[in-house]
Amino acid sequence: MKKLAKVIALVVVLAWAGVCLGEGRALWLDVGSIPADPAGVEALVRSLAEANLNMIFPQVFYHGMTIYPSKVGKQNPKFSGWDPLQVLVDAAKSHGMEVHPWLDTLYVGYKTPGPILTEHPHWAAMGVDGETGHGLPGAERYWLTPAAMEVRSFLEDLVEELAANYDIAGIHFDYIRYPEPQNGDFGYEPAAQRRFREETGLDCLDLIPEGDYEAYAKWNRWRACQVTQLLRQLRAKIREVDPRLLVSAAVAPTGMPWQSYPGLLQPWAEWAEEGLLDFLVPMTYSSRLNEVRGMIRWVRSQAPGVPVYAGLQLWKLPTPDYPILQVEAARGEGAPGVALFAMAYLKPNLLAALADGPFSEPALPSLAAGEPPASAGEPPGVVVPRVSTPAEEGYAWLDGFTFITGEGPVDWPVELGLAHDGAKLYVAFRLGGGTPLASVTQRDGPVFYDDALEIFIHPHKDAGLYYHLAVNALGTRYDAHILDGPGWDGNWQAEVRIVPDGWEGLVTIPFISLGGPPEDGQEWAFNVGIGRGGRFASWAPIPGIFHAPGFFGGLVFE
Repeated sequence: MKKLAKVIALVVVLAWAGVCLGEGRALWLDVGSIPADPAGVEALVRSLAEANLNMIFPQVFYHGMTIYPSKVGKQNPKFSGWDPLQVLVDAAKSHGMEVHPWLDTLYVGYKTPGPILTEHPHWAAMGVDGETGHGLPGAERYWLTPAAMEVRSFLEDLVEELAANYDIAGIHFDYIRYPEPQNGDFGYEPAAQRRFREETGLDCLDLIPEGDYEAYAKWNRWRACQVTQLLRQLRAKIREVDPRLLVSAAVAPTGMPWQSYPGLLQPWAEWAEEGLLDFLVPMTYSSRLNEVRGMIRWVRSQAPGVPVYAGLQLWKLPTPDYPILQVEAARGEGAPGVALFAMAYLKPNLLAALADGPFSEPALPSLAAGEPPASAGEPPGVVVPRVSTPAEEGYAWLDGFTFITGEGPVDWPVELGLAHDGAKLYVAFRLGGGTPLASVTQRDGPVFYDDALEIFIHPHKDAGLYYHLAVNALGTRYDAHILDGPGWDGNWQAEVRIVPDGWEGLVTIPFISLGGPPEDGQEWAFNVGIGRGGRFASWAPIPGIFHAPGFFGGLVFE
């Protein structure tokens, strides 16, 4: 009789699911969008269910406070006197929706340290300058350090409380990382320095990224391991309380550390390989559709076997139908689900458009990872010939440019050659395919949003660091160092002109602006990216994104 009941229940579920039996449709429900009373929460959940969304990520731990009455942390005063999480869980369950509480795991204070760091100041992540906040004055952000055992214990207690007291489907971690490297170099708490010194024999204060690359890479690896160990402990605690609960994380597609480049010290590909996540939610935010596609492709290529729910932006929409196009693009890239960021931007007309369009049929959340994208291939290399003048013949001409979104060889004319004179690198190019689109005129503006040529280069092939130079058809330049952002300005030049069916030019890069001329036999990291009409091609075969130093090609100089 019990078996028959299960069969009947399954038939009912399948009938409810309609033709689309497997697709996660999640929404990040930010604190500011949680209604102020139970009736409002119930109405919100009902509207999402009627639009055929099936997962909600409510922001339950924000700025170091919970939205629910907690014995571990302090409840946000906005919600005192009631439990919005319980109301939301009950409402979601009545509509067949999953709830995955969303935690801002290590980011706990904005403008002020917040209640946790006020009570436990020694839990704070500390910069190399000894400061604990980072960001512009008056807009500082404060973080917990993942290296502190007390911090890990506190967060374990927090997830245990959620797993034990609420009928949820999983727990979703955000900000499970260090701050952005452009905003500060963090992880230098005295206890962390001491542990690193004891374990490696190195003093992290003596290490600089552009110095001993291998030693600094060890420091990056050590800090990334602290984040990984935190995730291990949190997952173990969640599964100890309820083995059915799913563990997921919002990650930055380019947040992985690469040798001396720390990224966000968030090695999500390793987490996927170790089985620490049941599904991955990369924040594939962009107003350019092919960039969204590329980031999804990148994450799926680096985390095969783990379901990838594409995080899609709902703000600054280039066209009214852009959210629908993003959902369709995610499906085309093999993502078994999407997560919409966020409720604050989900206007009624947009929700209705999704309900009438890609979400017109109900669906059950899916954990089908699908086949990963095809391997990108080996990084290319080239010997750069020496010339007397940039006008001299004898350039090494690059070939093999392919679309990073998987369509194969580039389908517009590309001529790009390299040469050097011992003091400067010359990049000569002619790019066809029609009149280029160019509008940015300010130095260090987003020229890569125009049709642009982008150069990625560094004197040490395996350092993981690089300089990023870009120019559009107006001659507007952008330059950055991966650690310093566009605050770095290099002494390089670009002469360009528009020609029939395209544009051409010469980029001149003095070696001294990159630290000095190449040494004999030294291999430099190098890649060229081309953007045209919202499509992106690369010399080095990279799945999905340009900013992937481990995939760059190599230069050796005559």
